[in-house]
Amino acid sequence: MEGRIWIGTISKWRTSLGRVFRLGWMLSPAVLAIAAAGCGGGGGNLGPSRIAFFSNRTGTGEVWVMDMNGANLVNVSAGQGDGHVWDPFGTKIAFVSNRTGNWDVWLVNANGTGLTQLSNDPSVEGDLDWKPSGDKLVYVKSGVGLVERDLVTNTETLLTNAGSFFLTPKYSPSGADVVFAWSPLGTDTEIAKIPSTGGAPTNLTNDSANQDTLPRWSPNGQQIAWLKAGNLWVMDANGANQTQLTNTGNVTWLAFSPNGQFLAYVDNGDIWRLTWSGTSWGSPVQLTTTGDNFTPCWTADSLAIVFMSLRSGNAEIWRMRFDGSGQINLTNHAAVDEEPQCSP
Repeated sequence: MEGRIWIGTISKWRTSLGRVFRLGWMLSPAVLAIAAAGCGGGGGNLGPSRIAFFSNRTGTGEVWVMDMNGANLVNVSAGQGDGHVWDPFGTKIAFVSNRTGNWDVWLVNANGTGLTQLSNDPSVEGDLDWKPSGDKLVYVKSGVGLVERDLVTNTETLLTNAGSFFLTPKYSPSGADVVFAWSPLGTDTEIAKIPSTGGAPTNLTNDSANQDTLPRWSPNGQQIAWLKAGNLWVMDANGANQTQLTNTGNVTWLAFSPNGQFLAYVDNGDIWRLTWSGTSWGSPVQLTTTGDNFTPCWTADSLAIVFMSLRSGNAEIWRMRFDGSGQINLTNHAAVDEEPQCSP
């Protein structure tokens, strides 16, 4: 799609490269089933979570926000915007925009007010992530490395510039570390981490034969899930106990539920779910069977999943319960609606 910034992973539903993406309580399956049964309208309760997503419905690719039932749509970027991420409190959204000619970092309140340009630099910036404290952003700065922006002083600090390129940095739940994919030699990609204060990367994977991408922290910070050669893997936060969870070679996305009990992933265009037993991840459960489905995110209560689907012939935002029931189209618009991000 023209005019968009894609720095990180390879999107299955388009040919462009890249992407500009708490320890909770544990509920037993019985409690979750009771809670889901009492939630109407398909897909968990419609509580405080909202959905930020990309849409070109005005003719320009912009960031929009809506309620969990698809109501109260707000164009929050009010101009070209992409690569949106919620702050830890669900009140602000950071995104990137090239409306001034550069791919810079912008900030806006979730109701569309307070639009502010944070950076103004010829480098391409993307792959944003919020620090859990809410006062800093980490992101990739092309030709520079990984940088952190202090939102109080609006100053930028270089965290590391080793390696050829960096992808999808993510703060640990404690905010002490940043995990990311990188290419130390300019060929394969590995998963590494650094202290959030900066420093030399420590490789967590070391497999030159395969591409390691898309690292994600578990909500308690004890595990990191990632993709290796199209399969889902997990490891301890220090890189130990690396365990393969799938073997199809077609996994393209993953997302932990906020309560840490579930791990959703996309395999060959369908969304699947694993459940944590307390000691290991269980057998996969298929949640979608119609059309191609991508980029699932979890609602704050871990009872529902929001995702993009092409099942209608157009990219739309859908919602379903955590067990795959109650699937409903939230956008139902002729425009492209994708990249859903659920607020905390």
